Amino acid sequence: MSRYQSKTSPELRAALDRWQQDRHPEDAEWLSDQIPYLLEDVARVQAGFLALQDKVRKLESEMQTYRQARILAEFDDVNKH
Repeated sequence: MSRYQSKTSPELRAALDRWQQDRHPEDAEWLSDQIPYLLEDVARVQAGFLALQDKVRKLESEMQTYRQARILAEFDDVNKH
């Protein structure tokens, strides 16, 4: 799995902080240009979370199946002896 490189700038937080205090028009313009990248990042994080959630469900199901198989195998061993 390749590592995703976010297109949002590391200076985003600094620009947001400046915007909250000074309200410079150039910061507003720059921040508005960053919105599509932020939305892309959010979509990737959400997709990654959903994929991990699905993997967890599959692993839990496999563990349940494994436990049931072990219990049945132990039960068979006890009944054979």
